[in-house]
Amino acid sequence: MGTEVGKRKLVYTTSKKNDRNLNFLKRRRIEDSFSSDDDVNAAVDQERSVSSLSSSSSEEESHSNDSHVSLKQSVDDRDLELTKRREEIQMRTDGTEIEPIERQTKSYANEQWDANQIRKSCMDQYRLPKILYASELLEKATPLLSTVRDMYRGVVDSHYKFEANRMRQSSHRAILSAQEFRNMDLSKFTAGYYGMKRQFKVGEIILQNYKSFLLRRQGDTMKWWGISDFAHYVLAPEVLISLCIREMQLSDDVYDSNAREMAYDIFANTIKYGTLVADQTPLEPWEVVP
Repeated sequence: MGTEVGKRKLVYTTSKKNDRNLNFLKRRRIEDSFSSDDDVNAAVDQERSVSSLSSSSSEEESHSNDSHVSLKQSVDDRDLELTKRREEIQMRTDGTEIEPIERQTKSYANEQWDANQIRKSCMDQYRLPKILYASELLEKATPLLSTVRDMYRGVVDSHYKFEANRMRQSSHRAILSAQEFRNMDLSKFTAGYYGMKRQFKVGEIILQNYKSFLLRRQGDTMKWWGISDFAHYVLAPEVLISLCIREMQLSDDVYDSNAREMAYDIFANTIKYGTLVADQTPLEPWEVVP
């Protein structure tokens, strides 16, 4: 039998000598059953004393066995990777965001291209993935929404965020005016072949999932744009860059800097595809005309 102390069981043991004493006391108690109460009480007290000594010895031994505690720490591999990326970005000497590379974009200004020609040209050159319905887009983009959070953790460099900040700095107003918005070159904030309709769908998901997160991190640039436009024109294209890398298998890592550069180039050269082909393709299957 044992007694519960915390989560340990204490097992009482007695030596042979103590056992003989106990047996002797038991025999005396039987033989002297008619003796005085004082004698009986003395025997019982002695028995309790022996048992108490044995219990103390066992408890000390138990405490001794539990005196060694093994401690083990574990670190999440994801945290190590994020820390490594953050340190790489912070190693820049000027401490500013990386400026976008001037890209060679195909010009369609002097050419009368129709949607079929644009489709064929882009598909031949880039092997673009199929145009997604809204449900397919949400299914694929939702797991990549963490790109938004990682932009603010210093893990992802955002060219769209850089452009947004440059637009804000060139303005003399505290917030983006309607006139400035009309004069803005929105091709710098377009997610290439995905088109504006699908880009705006991703912007809506970002606001549904990260609005409170963004409100706590509003800087001058986000305030100038307004949180809704910032989500649709700055954050959504960045999430779609991650999706482009995954769909076109540019890298296993959607944060790989070389892969993101390739995706930026693809977006810059497939804006017409997004406007004339993707945006003209229904978002829902039931919209398709037989």
